[in-house]
Amino acid sequence: VDASGDLRQDTLAGPSEVADEVGKRWSQSRGVVGRAFRSGQPVFVPDVSADPDYVRSDSAVRAELAIPFLFHGRVLGVLNLEARSRRVFPASVRTSLIALAARLAGVIHLALLGHRLRAT
Repeated sequence: VDASGDLRQDTLAGPSEVADEVGKRWSQSRGVVGRAFRSGQPVFVPDVSADPDYVRSDSAVRAELAIPFLFHGRVLGVLNLEARSRRVFPASVRTSLIALAARLAGVIHLALLGHRLRAT
């Protein structure tokens, strides 16, 4: 999240039709990622073709999982995962990834705090 409140796509792995958007602003109102950011809740889309918020990044993608990094009720960012199979994100995997994101949120918070302290 940048100073304006918009998201910024910082990293990308794998084939993508939106690779040119790395480092650019991403509105909170845009896509499944924006929905996860606004709600502060994980969003699982088992069939991206049926979701009106889905922003196509790869024509082979079938499922998407967007998990907000929450620290004390504040969304620090969103982990976005896409898969070419609808079976990649069973409930057990989603639960594990959500737990991982919760732990990583603390690490992200500390990294952001360190960055701010060095900037002063």
